Amino acid sequence: MKCTLIIFGLILNLLGHGQMVHNWVNTQYDPSEATEDSFVDLLVLNGGVKSIHEIQEYIGLAKEVSAVQVDIAFLRNGYLSSVHKILADSSESINEFAYSIGTEPYRHHWISIFNFGVRKDTVRDEIYNGDQRDWQIGADSLAFDADSNIVYFRNKRDEVYTTYDKFGRKVKDSIPANPTLMANEISYKYSKKKIIKMVFYMDQVIEIKTTYKLDEIGNWTKCTIKSNCRIKNAVLRREITYFD
Repeated sequence: MKCTLIIFGLILNLLGHGQMVHNWVNTQYDPSEATEDSFVDLLVLNGGVKSIHEIQEYIGLAKEVSAVQVDIAFLRNGYLSSVHKILADSSESINEFAYSIGTEPYRHHWISIFNFGVRKDTVRDEIYNGDQRDWQIGADSLAFDADSNIVYFRNKRDEVYTTYDKFGRKVKDSIPANPTLMANEISYKYSKKKIIKMVFYMDQVIEIKTTYKLDEIGNWTKCTIKSNCRIKNAVLRREITYFD
C-alpha cells in the first residue's frame, strides 16, 4: 500500500510539473518589441531568482560565432537590481535600479560604454524615473472575440489574439499585419522539461523555432533559436541561483 501511494505521488508530481504555468511565457506579447531579450520577461520569472549568469552565442551564416555575456541581479521582491551586458566587441551596458517609497517608485540609471566602431571611447549616461510595474505590459483594452480568445490592443493599436489551454498556459498568439510588421503566429508546446515556441510569418514562409530547456522551478536554463531564413541562429545558456 505504501509503495502504491509513493508511485501515485510521483505520478502526480510529474503531471503537475508538466502542467506548470510559466509566468515568463504568459506575459502579453508586444509585436512592437519582438525580442528574446526583454526586461519584462525578467520581472516574471518563476520562483525567487537571486541572480542569472547568461552566455549568448550567435551563429552567423558562415558559422562564425559571436558571444554576449549578461549578468543579472534581483531583489527578493522580484524586482531588478542590475543588468550588466558585455557585447562581442567588448562594449558594455550597465543598468542599475534604485527604489523608493515616495512619488518616484524606482530610478533606472543606465550607462552604455562603446569600445568599437564610430562611437568608440564614448559613454552614454541616462536616468529614468518611473514605475517598474509599467513593464508588465498592461493592455490599452481587453476584449474577447467570437471564439472566446483574448484580444489585446497595444498602445500603437497593434492587435494580439491569444489562446490559453485549460491549465492557464499560453498556447498561441496571432498577430495581424500592421504597417510595421508582417502577419505572424506564435505557438507554444509544453512538456515536462521543455517548451517549444514556433514563430511563423505567413507572407514569406519564415519559421523561427525556439526551444527552452527548463529547471525544476520552471525557468529556462538553455534556449536554442533556429530559423529557416537569413537571421542568426543562437544558443543561450543560463546559470540561475535562487534565494534561500
